[in-house]
Amino acid sequence: MDTLYGKGVILSEKGKNKNAQEFFRKLIRIDKNNVDALINLGNLLDDKEQYNKVIDLYDKALKVEPNNATVWCNKGVSLYNLGEDKESIKCYNKALQKNRNDPLLLYNKSLSLFYLKDYKTVVKLLDKALKKEPKNANVWNLKGASLMNMPKFKEALKCLNKALQIEPDHYFARPNRDWVMYNLGMK
Repeated sequence: MDTLYGKGVILSEKGKNKNAQEFFRKLIRIDKNNVDALINLGNLLDDKEQYNKVIDLYDKALKVEPNNATVWCNKGVSLYNLGEDKESIKCYNKALQKNRNDPLLLYNKSLSLFYLKDYKTVVKLLDKALKKEPKNANVWNLKGASLMNMPKFKEALKCLNKALQIEPDHYFARPNRDWVMYNLGMK
């Protein structure tokens, strides 16, 4: 079984996702409780935007390992991609029970809360994430966008400038900063 799993991982790393899926499916047929195979197959299907199938795989993995933070996080991402922000937050909360200050979990939960317009909570969560990952441009951008929507434009500008300092070509930070500067009368 380790050989099937290893081949699936290698093929996945080489971008041969269809072949990798076959190995993970074979492994799941042999051992339907193989959480690693369920996660990896789910991740590959997630890349193809087959979110409902992915959620089913993650649910199977959670029946075997109900406290697996990785599975809860991945399920949250799939639900977020389906626009199920409230459900995704429940998944991130489960994952955060195991990893309270995990920057990725905090960021993912913040994305869902952002779309629910809970900007104040987003800023608090992102401050925790920034303590662990102070050079994460995505976190700085989301914090800036949240402050922009509060509207706290001066604070937002600092965050967006920080995001652009870290990643000068950040896709969202530049237009967000332009909007903030416009609102501050700087453009």
